[in-house]
Amino acid sequence: MKKILLLGSLILPLIGLAQLPEDFNDQLVADNWQSIVGLTFDDNGRMYTWAKHGEVRLADDGVLRETPLLDISEEVANWGDHGLLGFALHPNFLSNGFYYVMYAVDRHHLLNFGTSQYDPAAMITHQASIGRVVRYTADVSTNFTTTVDGSRKILIGESISTGIPLLHVSHGVGTLAFGKDGTLLITTGDGGSYAGTDLGNESASAYDNQAIADGIITPEENVGAFRSQQINSLNGKILRIDPATGDGLSSNPFFDPQNPRAPRSRVWALGLRNPYRFTIQPGTGSHYPEDGDPGVIWLGDVGWAYWEEFNRIDQGGQNLGWPIFEGLRTRWQYHGRPLYNPDAPNPLNGSGGCVQQYFYFQDLLKEEQQTGTPFFSNPCNESLDIPNEIPTFTHHRPVIAWSNVEWNTEEQDTHVPGFDDNGETTIYSISDPDCPVDGTFFNGKCSVGGVWIDHDSWPEGYRNKFYGADYSGWFKQLDLDDSGTLLTVNDFFEGGENIVDMTMNPADGCLYYVEYAYLAKVKKICFGGNPPPTAVIGSDLEYGASPLEVSFSGLASTDPDNEELTYSWNFGDGEFSSSAEPIHTFESNTGHAEPFLVSLTVTDTAGNSHTAYQTISVNNTPPQIEISSVEDGSEYSMNGVTAVPLIATATDAEQDPSELEYAWQVFLHHNTHNHPEAIDESQETETYLFPEGCGDEEFWYRISLTVRDNGGLEAYDEVEMFPHCGDTGFEFDQMEATPGEKTVDIAWSTLAEVPGSLFIVEKSTDRAKFELAGTLNASGSGSAYEITDQTPLNGITWYRIQVVTPEGFKDYSPLIEVEFPGIAGVRMQPVPFQDRLSIVFEETTGNSYLNVYSMEGKLLHSFEWEETGEKVTQEVRIPTLPAGIYLYEAFDGSETFHGKLIKRD
Repeated sequence: MKKILLLGSLILPLIGLAQLPEDFNDQLVADNWQSIVGLTFDDNGRMYTWAKHGEVRLADDGVLRETPLLDISEEVANWGDHGLLGFALHPNFLSNGFYYVMYAVDRHHLLNFGTSQYDPAAMITHQASIGRVVRYTADVSTNFTTTVDGSRKILIGESISTGIPLLHVSHGVGTLAFGKDGTLLITTGDGGSYAGTDLGNESASAYDNQAIADGIITPEENVGAFRSQQINSLNGKILRIDPATGDGLSSNPFFDPQNPRAPRSRVWALGLRNPYRFTIQPGTGSHYPEDGDPGVIWLGDVGWAYWEEFNRIDQGGQNLGWPIFEGLRTRWQYHGRPLYNPDAPNPLNGSGGCVQQYFYFQDLLKEEQQTGTPFFSNPCNESLDIPNEIPTFTHHRPVIAWSNVEWNTEEQDTHVPGFDDNGETTIYSISDPDCPVDGTFFNGKCSVGGVWIDHDSWPEGYRNKFYGADYSGWFKQLDLDDSGTLLTVNDFFEGGENIVDMTMNPADGCLYYVEYAYLAKVKKICFGGNPPPTAVIGSDLEYGASPLEVSFSGLASTDPDNEELTYSWNFGDGEFSSSAEPIHTFESNTGHAEPFLVSLTVTDTAGNSHTAYQTISVNNTPPQIEISSVEDGSEYSMNGVTAVPLIATATDAEQDPSELEYAWQVFLHHNTHNHPEAIDESQETETYLFPEGCGDEEFWYRISLTVRDNGGLEAYDEVEMFPHCGDTGFEFDQMEATPGEKTVDIAWSTLAEVPGSLFIVEKSTDRAKFELAGTLNASGSGSAYEITDQTPLNGITWYRIQVVTPEGFKDYSPLIEVEFPGIAGVRMQPVPFQDRLSIVFEETTGNSYLNVYSMEGKLLHSFEWEETGEKVTQEVRIPTLPAGIYLYEAFDGSETFHGKLIKRD
């Protein structure tokens, strides 16, 4: 979610935080809810939760229902920051049962679902895809706990060219919410890369070219973060659609009556980077969609490097400024790099010697003025304005912006907008005595929006306020006048962490929020009442031989009001205790490991209670593990994808390693937060580390392994890998692997080398476990090498070349794929190829051809020849394909051959 820019090594504390005001309390509702990213309530106060991996579940009294309301995990792309992130109930949900989800679509599902190539277990990551908005119907006959079969209706993303483009590991889909007028509002990220200034093709970590080839975006949208400024793109926007059809509304600012499903017809506001969460201000808006007034939107836009912000959008067509602006300042990396807007042709191009085919994005956006509208002059004739048919905008500035605590070391401040005596825009520091807003300096890490509280259970001084949150864990109270002018900013709460969603429960009036992790927590802030205690179990032992005597203690349990607690223990074997510090003996006659689930329930004098759990494992000892396939602190390559085998040595006194439960997980750490990938439960597996890092931002990977035995005991190990940001000294050139009757020849050349280095050629049939194929010493830059594998592996084999420098640094070549024994009758070379490919036919008897397909079976290129003879070589040039793996079909006039091709950059 959060993408920020490293600017220095100075670490500053979070400032301006406070505990909850008197008579407010923060309570734990539930924990260990897998990948929960959001929650909401129906009008009866029933909780609905949604998880990043693709499930929606109801919760009763803090317990998730075992059967999900919806499970589309097979379809959801759960990698990077993508997943099922948006959910909303229809305003008349308790009558019609309509609910809405927004999620990233797995690329394999997108391209292959419904075909013979589809594999429900397959998933394609780190490639282009789309986001979808879909409506389902909960079944009233089951009290809305199940979904009506066949009720699925896709509103956005019914085809590959109509979805929300996902062109990076982040900045994808966001939030769904209903306006006062019953229209559905949607936030989308810019699809740009956070790894640097993204102007389109220049960004190596984005998937623009692939998306163009797929039809996910048009060539005109290949402008990186500037998609936020294009009204013909769904990226970086607030969208407003009809919840029944998915069409745009005629009251939208750029509506095209000839094409109500076009992006421009759906756009409500633009100029956003990563608008993850938003809410509608109560008491605002019209009941009628034709009025074009869904209500005042309060939104948190996630900053890049310097500034986080809260935005107030009160009418359609407002432009929040990204990427030309961030916070209240121009973002020089974009503001200072003029880029043409392909949707804005300049009618004066070629006149008077002026050559400007299109207007620059920077020509079309200006700072606002206190009165009047800025003059937008045509750069080819500054006395003429830009034609009316070309939309122009003024920067709709955020209500407040605050500096990032870690990375904006140049300027730690809190900003609010204003105008000077000349009516020009100015910026106030909240600490400035002349600042019109009352408050004190604060900073943070990542804006995540907020919630309006207007419930009668809150005291008058706390009602009808906006409570904005930051991922770091604070809530600020914003007080505004009737015109929406910010008056005061007050500290409210500091006790959270990793906050990603928040809402108010209409039944109890409490502010609920989610603290994200793989096993997330749900908490609530309430006024008054008697908050429940927190149970904590202490024990001197967790495992041992039967009979096992364990001393327990519940004295670490606490009560917010310091009330006296009573204790109720359930030892999981039919025995109980009411002592604060019981001693209990566990016995097992099975001779095998046996777990006992112990629970402690503590209750205060008002009857409020909380329960904690702990497993005691008898006749058991925990596993011992160590990740063995990768060394802690080692480096990954910045030259391409690094394949990392995930193998561990695991021992257990009571179980064979193959009987243990394994959970591998990879985390991409990015500055102050991390992005967890899905858990892999294989005993041995592999992962791919993408070349993130070595720029202005801080990146590294953490690989963790948790192993659990059948008695409930666990062992944990982790390693970290860091980008190699120095000059590797190596640059591979041509690489190929050629199968023979009994051997495989691997040949490569280099453009640069480090003297004294060693080449280690390795091979694998699964790209995870590699074995030695041979070694060679480096001989000098520009050299060519060849090695013969005398004992090749049957079937598809991947070769890689490991380079070890005299200093011990390791780097890897791209993988080379070959099939052994080779396909008789045709040979492709080199493997992989760059932009030219030679096809050698053993014999051609007539017209021959070569078809190149995507891995999903889409025809990309076709070539034909008329030549007969033996050992016929045909050469083709294929410069337009992005690097990747492709399928080919070759015909020699009588026989058809099939295989794979690999293209490199």
